[in-house]
Amino acid sequence: MLLSEAESNKPYKLYLDITEGEEKMVMSVFTPYENMYLVGSAAPGGWDLGNASPMTLDSENPYVFSWTGAITAGELKFSCDKQSDWNGAWFMPVEADRVPTGEVEDMLFTDKSAPEYADYMDVDMKWNIQSAGTYTITLDQLKETVRIVKQ
Repeated sequence: MLLSEAESNKPYKLYLDITEGEEKMVMSVFTPYENMYLVGSAAPGGWDLGNASPMTLDSENPYVFSWTGAITAGELKFSCDKQSDWNGAWFMPVEADRVPTGEVEDMLFTDKSAPEYADYMDVDMKWNIQSAGTYTITLDQLKETVRIVKQ
């Protein structure tokens, strides 16, 4: 695959599907989401996507978002696009009910509106916030990592 000059020196995401004997690889330039939101029973806006808490984009890195504020005990995940039918792009933990460690942790990305993520349509995992308090959250969408730290 030849890349144009405009496509060079940019991050790419690869999707490889080797199920049922048919190998399929999709490669595309990774365009970062311009917004990121906290959603869940632990978030200030709860499960109301229209009232989801926006994160702040790092002025020096278009892949990194941060947020500091009060959250309660409960569930948490991140919406990239606040699609009202809940079939948009999401970052969630790699396992259900994961308790944040305060360290940098891997996340799972899925876009429930994209055909290449069809196998993940029913995946819906959340972080389990154990105690209320002020937290600082730093999310890196390129590295697919997050750090959730209680202050």
